[in-house]
Amino acid sequence: MNQIVKRILNSFDADQVIPGNKEFPNQICLLNTTNIFGRSQPVVVEIEDSKFDTSLKVLSLKTPLGNSSVIESLNQSYSLVEFPYEEEFLMIKMCLDPNHKGDFRTYMQVQLPVFTSEVGIELLSRYELNEAVKDLTECADLIERYATSGQDLTIDSKETEQRVDLKSKPLRDTIFQESLHKRWQFAFNKKYVYLNKEKRDVQISNTSLWKLNHEHQFVKHLSIHGNMITTLTFFSKDIQHKEQNALEHHFDAICGKIESEFNLQTN
Repeated sequence: MNQIVKRILNSFDADQVIPGNKEFPNQICLLNTTNIFGRSQPVVVEIEDSKFDTSLKVLSLKTPLGNSSVIESLNQSYSLVEFPYEEEFLMIKMCLDPNHKGDFRTYMQVQLPVFTSEVGIELLSRYELNEAVKDLTECADLIERYATSGQDLTIDSKETEQRVDLKSKPLRDTIFQESLHKRWQFAFNKKYVYLNKEKRDVQISNTSLWKLNHEHQFVKHLSIHGNMITTLTFFSKDIQHKEQNALEHHFDAICGKIESEFNLQTN
């Protein structure tokens, strides 16, 4: 596992890769990124166990939106960011952690599957890793500019060194796609493929959806035209059968969990 983490750390294209905070065992590093507007977008990188698959780890990339004071602003301004959040940045989800008091009470997140075997780690590529960072930071910056009065959060760290050469090879540079299972659909821009399930006539607030996004690995919940949409999205040109199988398993488990919870509420 330590070797896998080193390969991931050696594959980021960020301005600066800072060692993670040892007080948080899942945290492997912090990324400092700067966009074309000169605005900062810090990213916390964590790796944790899958809730449904013992052979899988979940690589989470998170960037903060702010504490409880921004939730009202996000709700009021949601229509300004609704289209790019729901239709363009398909892998990025807005999350609300009710147990967090600081700037990560609300945050943006993208998650990637990591297989822990020597063969399995080859399924994760530098393209997936850095494209995920790019999507995350662009989406979060857009939401900050339109929905949080242009705030520009940073993360304080005592570590200021540039990335240390860990003398381990990075993730693979090549990309390859294996044939898609029939369940997957291409997004309109062909950049992504996704699984989708619709639950009709469900009235659910944005904040409740954001809490579900925080709770559920890989999936993103939306409310569109009075229907609850559960979706799981991945990069179309670098997805393999093993990744499809694992993500389908997560998707089905979460959809089943949601269905059971709704049935309990209505009975």
